[in-house]
Amino acid sequence: MNLAKVMTFGAAALALSLAPALAQSRKDPRQTNIEQRQAFFKLVGLYYGPLNAMNKGDIEYNAEVAAASAANLALMVQLDTSKLWLAGADRSYSEASLTLPKAFEDAGAIDKGLGDMASAVAALAPVAGSGLDPMKAAFAGVGGACKACHDSYRFKE
Repeated sequence: MNLAKVMTFGAAALALSLAPALAQSRKDPRQTNIEQRQAFFKLVGLYYGPLNAMNKGDIEYNAEVAAASAANLALMVQLDTSKLWLAGADRSYSEASLTLPKAFEDAGAIDKGLGDMASAVAALAPVAGSGLDPMKAAFAGVGGACKACHDSYRFKE
């Protein structure tokens, strides 16, 4: 293969590899932020879901699953989520967002809500695998923290 062909192939490969990044850079940052925030909460839901189902009696209590779900949820709430809350990336910008503009207008609302959730999860994690009753008692705080934010700052479909 001659040098010209190698360079042409290399340039084409580079262009193809940069295409997704270039397309992303043209996307409105608010839309990207909404997608990132939704991805975070989908992961939270992945670990919250089995605990909630056990709490409601929809599935049988499983100590191993409860402990693992709570431990993973505890890791999720330790992440720095400050970059997930770009002002203007709310329901007034896009119907894809379930976050109401009020969440950004109420000073400290997001930090308080996430802090309450982290505190409740910290109480849940050590007891989730030790029996249904202790898990349910601690899970009530997690559900309450989630509900408080959802009731105030989430669009109701």
